[in-house]
Amino acid sequence: MHDRLILSALPIAACVLPEDWDGDGFSLQAGDCDDLDPRIHPKAPEIEADLIDQDCDGSDPAQSVDGLDHHCTLYNAGTIECWGDNSYNQLDVPTGGYWIQIAAGSYHTCALDVDHRVTCWGDDQWGQSSPPVSGPFVSIGAGPFSSVGHHEDNQGSLCWGACFVVE
Repeated sequence: MHDRLILSALPIAACVLPEDWDGDGFSLQAGDCDDLDPRIHPKAPEIEADLIDQDCDGSDPAQSVDGLDHHCTLYNAGTIECWGDNSYNQLDVPTGGYWIQIAAGSYHTCALDVDHRVTCWGDDQWGQSSPPVSGPFVSIGAGPFSSVGHHEDNQGSLCWGACFVVE
């Protein structure tokens, strides 16, 4: 018995992966979201609040705040990430919100959502995490043991927690 060798001529299509145009080690095929800028690629560090997605993850840090031993970052995708000490549950970011601003006190954090409602979490010894009303506010702030919401059109502010009035 003889072995047969059968050759077939089939049309062959060749695919060439795009080049790494900016020389950062990534191509569009490899997940680079801007292959004309060498500062933008999947392993690039994010630069806070520059509205550029350096690492191609779809989200750019918009704001960062620091408490005494915890830190939180708000991303332009409306999410919040906190890290550090969690002794007072200050890392337990509420789920389900689309956040537009954050503020941190010593051991608590507050966030303003897209509907201009405030939510706070963490230490509540002085009531700083329990707003008497949720809003509407145009901006928020936090002191070491207090929080504040600012009403629109200069209609005043509302402070909760250990608030001190200075005249």
